[in-house]
Amino acid sequence: MSKTPRGIHNLGDLRDYLDAAVQLELSVIPPYMCALYTIHPETNDLCQQIFRTVIVEEMLHLINSANALNAVGGQPILTGDAVPQYPVLLPDGEKSFVVHLDPFSTAAMETFLKIEYPSRPHGPERRLAALREERAPTPLKVMRFGHDTVGAFYEEIIRGIRRVVADLGEKAVFTGDPAKQIDATYYYAGGGEPVAVYCEADAVRAIEEIIDQGEGLAHNLFDNDGDLGHYFRFDQIKRGRCYQEGDRPDHPTGAPLPVDYERVYPMLRDPRLDDFKGELKRAAEKFNATYSILLTALQNAFAGERERLIGAVGVMFDMKYQAIELLKNPIPGTSFHAGPTFQWAPAREEHVRS
Repeated sequence: MSKTPRGIHNLGDLRDYLDAAVQLELSVIPPYMCALYTIHPETNDLCQQIFRTVIVEEMLHLINSANALNAVGGQPILTGDAVPQYPVLLPDGEKSFVVHLDPFSTAAMETFLKIEYPSRPHGPERRLAALREERAPTPLKVMRFGHDTVGAFYEEIIRGIRRVVADLGEKAVFTGDPAKQIDATYYYAGGGEPVAVYCEADAVRAIEEIIDQGEGLAHNLFDNDGDLGHYFRFDQIKRGRCYQEGDRPDHPTGAPLPVDYERVYPMLRDPRLDDFKGELKRAAEKFNATYSILLTALQNAFAGERERLIGAVGVMFDMKYQAIELLKNPIPGTSFHAGPTFQWAPAREEHVRS
C-alpha cells in the first residue's frame, strides 16, 4: 500500500473514490448475512437482532454511496466484475486485513469490528480450519488509494467533495440526473432514510451518515438517530454485555448479552461452487441466481428505474431461505456444511441498463 494516499484532487478522482465506496458497501453485506444465517433458529436472539439492523443500515449506506456517485455524473456498477469475490482485502494500517465469508464466530466478530472502526486496536484473529488451502484475498478498489483505514478513506471523500466544489463550483460538480436519486419513496426498511444528493451539503451528509452509523459520533457511542454505532453493536457481542447511555467505549455496563458460538452451522469458509457437487451445487447455483437478480435490480434502480428497489427487499427474503437450506447440509466427507457463495450468475430474464 502506498505511504502517501492518492487523495481527491479533481472530479475524476471524486468519481473513482465514490465508485470504490459503492463496491466497499456492497462487499460487507454478504459477510454479515453469513454470520446471521449460520446462527441456529431461536438461538442468539439479540445477536440476530443486531445483525438484522446492521444489514438494513448497510443497504442504506450502499444507496447513499450510489446517490453521491450518480449526483457527480458517475455510474454505479454492482454486477459482473464489480461483484466482490471472497475473501477480499481491506485497509487496516500497513498490513491490511482479510474479510471472509465465515459462520458466526469470534474470528468473524473481530473482522466485523475492523470493518466498522478499523483505527481501533484489535485482538488476534482465530483462524477457521478449512478443508482446502485458503484462497488468496482479492483487493477491493478501495485498496488502490493508499489510505491506512476505511475511516480515512471516507474522510478523504468528504474533504474531496469540498475541495472539488471549491475549485469548480456546485453546478459543475453535481451534473447527475436528479431522477436517479433514491429517497424514502423507493426504500424504507428501518434504520433511517436514504440521503438524496443534489448539492455539496447533501453529498457530505450522505457520507457522514455512513461514518456515523458505523462508528458512532466522535463524542458519543450513538449516532445522530440515537442508535449505537455498528462498531459498538458488534462490541456488545464480543464482550457479552450491552452498552447503555453514559457508558465509555470498551466498558459496557448494561444488561448481559448471551452469546453461544456453538449453536451455529459450521459453514465452510469462503465457499465457492467448485466446493460442491450434485444437489448442493444446484442449490448454490440457485442462490447465486437469486443474488444476481438482487444486484441487477439495484443497478437498474440506480440507473433510473427506481421502482426496482421496492421489490429488492422480497428478493433478500428469498436469499435468506435459500441460504439456510444450504447451511443445513453437511458437505460429504468433511466436518463442514455448505453455504451461500455470493457469486455473480446473471439471470436471463433480467436486463441491466447501460
